[in-house]
Amino acid sequence: MKTMRMLLMMAVFVLVISYCPKSIMGADPGSDDATCAISVTVSTIIEWDGGHDDPAKEPMPNIVLANITEQASAPEGTSTLTLFTNCTVDIGADDSEVTKAAQLTHQRGGGAQEDFLITEYQIADNGDSTTTTGASDTAIDNSDADIWTTYDLFLDIPLRITHVNTDGAVDITLSVRATNTTDNVEDSGLYQATQTLTAAWVEDN
Repeated sequence: MKTMRMLLMMAVFVLVISYCPKSIMGADPGSDDATCAISVTVSTIIEWDGGHDDPAKEPMPNIVLANITEQASAPEGTSTLTLFTNCTVDIGADDSEVTKAAQLTHQRGGGAQEDFLITEYQIADNGDSTTTTGASDTAIDNSDADIWTTYDLFLDIPLRITHVNTDGAVDITLSVRATNTTDNVEDSGLYQATQTLTAAWVEDN
């Protein structure tokens, strides 16, 4: 009986010392989430690559045409600049007959003896208005964008660039051609012009 009591006490003792309260105190209580709602608004953007707010100050790569060496010479050149936009825009050009800035002129600002070259332009883009941001065939036809047009008539009807969702950039290529007037050769020397393309908001989509 005494032995039995001793064995029972030993069993209780072993049970007590083997009990580990830490396993209960350190039990995983489960996770708890803290959520944070985040938002940002993207503004309507019309921006030529380079970041200038004023399109007139945005530099397209310069065009240096080959020399005119005979009456029939008609050198052509191109310049391409990316337009970042998340809206539909119209692209117009400087066709002022007052300043004639877009006409190739000799001795610009030099007085009444200035001479001029016939200066013609075209414009193109790398989009299609359906799957990528760009001009549709109809828009190109409406503005005569793909036809050589003299500076004073160029983009009289602006070229419509239709924005396509998820495509916020389009490459715009300006082409220029210079020729002598019919049955004449212009004065020798350097002729210069500055063409300005302006992208104007039409609508968001």
